[in-house]
Formats: sequence, C-alpha cells, structure tokens
Amino acid sequence: MELSPLSVAGIAERIWWNTGCTEWKRLDDPDYVPVESDPELYREKKIKEIRENGRFRHGIHTALEIYTRAGVHNGFINCYAYPAGSDVRDSAAVGIVIPEEKYRGSGFGREALRLYAEYLSGCGVRELYLLTYAANRAMIMAGMAAGFFIMREYAGRHDGAAVPGGHADSRASERVILHRRGEGYADTEKSDDFGF
Repeated sequence: MELSPLSVAGIAERIWWNTGCTEWKRLDDPDYVPVESDPELYREKKIKEIRENGRFRHGIHTALEIYTRAGVHNGFINCYAYPAGSDVRDSAAVGIVIPEEKYRGSGFGREALRLYAEYLSGCGVRELYLLTYAANRAMIMAGMAAGFFIMREYAGRHDGAAVPGGHADSRASERVILHRRGEGYADTEKSDDFGF
C-alpha cells in the first residue's frame, strides 16, 4: 500500500467517487442527501488544488490518496484541525474514504490509517481523533486496529452538541469519537521519512 498526494492521474477516480459513486457518503452521514455535482467543476477544483499544493499546510499533507501495491487508486485519507479552532499541527481528526465497496473489508482502510497516523505523529501531531457514526463499524474497527481507542459515544453532532428536534434516539445518529495519542516531534523534518 502507498499513500501519496493527489496527482492529475488520480483525478478521474476522484470525479467518479464524488459524482457517480456517492453511496459511500452515507457511511459517514446517514442523513446525506445526494446533490448534483458538475464533473468539470470538480476537475478544475482538483487541478487548482494540485497546482497550488492546497492540501499541504504547515508542513503536513492534510490529504493523501490510497493506492494498492498493484497501483490501483482505491481511496483517500485526510485530516483537519479538531476540535474546531485548534491547530492541525497539534490535534487532528482523520477520515478514511474507500468509496467502492469492492475494496472494502480487505484491510486497505486499516493499513492507510496506520500509515497516516504514523506520518502525522512524525510531523508532530500529538492528538489524533476519528469521528464517526456508531453504525460505521468498519471505521471503528480500523481505528482500534491502528491504536485508537473509543473515547466517547453519544447522540448528537461531532462537536458534542445535541441534535435539535431529532435523531437523538436513533442508533444511526449515535456518534463515536476514537482517540490516539501521537508521539509528537518538536520539528516537522521527521515527515521526510515518508517520501511524499
């Protein structure tokens, strides 16, 4: 398995995953409602992102593509500052996306999460989180296999607020936060070991 930044060669899969093969979005949000997306606008957005190195912030790749050993592009992994208002260099939530069902259940997400967590820790990120729905057992199991533990389960939004007027009684809307403490380095030069 290899993690690498998005290249122009990987945009075709990203377009398909975000405009044609979107059922994966329900795994992270049971209330997801499909919206029509223009493939050309998405392509332009991703090309601009590549050109401007838009997913490399503060010395950290905040998104990487997942490739099998055979070179098949089968997903992506990303992170963002969590909790809101924090600095991604200190504390980040990680998300894994394996859009096509044929690639799920084969350990790709688990291995990508392990590699990315090591990478982020090597960049100095001290606190890592996974935020998901209780029904997303694959994400929870991948996190636990990668050294995360369940920190909190609750009904509500990822920021801990209750869901207004609604789904708090539904198992589908129950949330889980997993946590992993990184080693953390004082400088970001350690990330060079990963070769991106």
